[in-house]
Amino acid sequence: MVDDSESEKQLVLAAEKLKLRGNEHFARGEHDAAIHHFTEAIKKHPQNAILYANRTAACIAKKNYIEATNDAEHAVKIDPMYAKGWVRLAMASHHLSKWDRSIEAWNRALECLPKTNAAMTPTERAMKVQFEEGLKKAKEARTAPIARSGRIFAPEEAPWMRAIALFPQIRARGGLSSAKGLMNSYRNWKNGMDKLNAMIYAEVGGNIAAKGLVQGMEGLTNAIVGDERVFHITDTSFFRRAKHQITLESVERKGWYDVAHNETVKEEILKRLDKEGWDTVRPAIAATVRAWIFTAYIRSDPATNQRLLADDFYGRALDLCDWGRQQWPDVPRGDRGAIFELSFIRGIKRLKLENMFTEFSANWGKRSSFSQQNVTRCAESLIEDVVKDPASQEIITDISGHYELHWLRPKGSALSILGWINAEFGRAMGPAQRDRRIRTLRRAGQYYLETAEIHPVDDEQYLYCLRVALECLPEAGAPLKEILPLCKRFREVVPGVLQIWEMGSFGFRIKIWDREMEGFIEAREKAIKAGEETLESVVALPPAFP
Repeated sequence: MVDDSESEKQLVLAAEKLKLRGNEHFARGEHDAAIHHFTEAIKKHPQNAILYANRTAACIAKKNYIEATNDAEHAVKIDPMYAKGWVRLAMASHHLSKWDRSIEAWNRALECLPKTNAAMTPTERAMKVQFEEGLKKAKEARTAPIARSGRIFAPEEAPWMRAIALFPQIRARGGLSSAKGLMNSYRNWKNGMDKLNAMIYAEVGGNIAAKGLVQGMEGLTNAIVGDERVFHITDTSFFRRAKHQITLESVERKGWYDVAHNETVKEEILKRLDKEGWDTVRPAIAATVRAWIFTAYIRSDPATNQRLLADDFYGRALDLCDWGRQQWPDVPRGDRGAIFELSFIRGIKRLKLENMFTEFSANWGKRSSFSQQNVTRCAESLIEDVVKDPASQEIITDISGHYELHWLRPKGSALSILGWINAEFGRAMGPAQRDRRIRTLRRAGQYYLETAEIHPVDDEQYLYCLRVALECLPEAGAPLKEILPLCKRFREVVPGVLQIWEMGSFGFRIKIWDREMEGFIEAREKAIKAGEETLESVVALPPAFP
């Protein structure tokens, strides 16, 4: 019979072997396999700080910063003098924009080193330089200014209110319209806001006690996943109320919003499903996923500079939704919930892609957390998702706008991002790459044209994409016989777009473009008549965004 001490030694040895295998996988860039082996090692030796720190490194490599932070916290709790644990906590916290915790962790890492340079080894002196540089960057990030912007307009002039006013004639006319999906998303938004505003909360003994309705996040996230352009707030208490709403729903539904690892969430779901069934598990999963989506969307705002944290939350939501579809492929929607529907998942993928693109484009020409290959792959994958799930005629003609929101918007978003990438790469090419430059810019223009035609003709995105295409195509050598009909098409649809979107993101810009387009058409027709130009001439339009 093996005594307890001998058994413990065997577990430690087994954990060490698993750690070494995990290290080998990590060195080869096989991060999922590394995480698996570190996890198995932790099960055998849960008081080993190195194992948690190693799993932290693998999670950071996968950009799973929430899980990385959780593991690093475990590592330094087990061994407060483990410098590498503090370093990885500092790095993960930095990625999550948790500047205070990052600063504290860098300072604690420095405290783990000998007090004087003379007492340090060369390796320790190099570590000190690294730690001090990390500390400096965290302090600079904490004090960096944040720019905020917003639109102000009378409530009745908001695009969604205009959509409601115009809906009777749009319905009578039939066909695709941005008004249908916009109105749908606004009603979801209002439903969620009504529930948020009905909440009563107070501070009791340093804690928040809240009482209210538990479906606020359902309305808000349905709106955001559909058409986030309806996002608007009327008072500054919104963010505080939303935070309390997430807590309320997580507690009432017994969700897993604060659980750090998705694998733990999945295990808990299966256990509870066996014991309690779908009636309690379905709302718990929904509360969790919707809270992650909402948190991601708020963090994705460029003003917050927390797009990596947003990507982590979007990734967790998608992982759980994809897992659920595979786990319960034959369970009816009424049991497992709407969040596992392909149309809903596409909405999350669109938001995740747009967040990645915002980060990538903001750092164009510099080092970005998301590479061009990452963004392109996600865009192409989203297009493929739409193609593989064709909408029925009933969905296409439905007045709810479900088709516009969950088929057209995801595909249009992905195509426009591919257009942007090709346009920027084409413009960056030098004279020696002339032929490739022309091909790339032509491809960019075609992506934008395809995007425009995907959107309803009364959507601001239709005009935006058409206008950018008209900038790319002449750069690729497109002649006036190709450009002038598109310019005239642009002018034809402007009135219908402004009926809804005059106060939208591009309303003011559309009016400028319209005047420029009018002048361009008149000038070209006059030049052609005078024999100065022909329909084969290549003439550039002014930049869409000078």
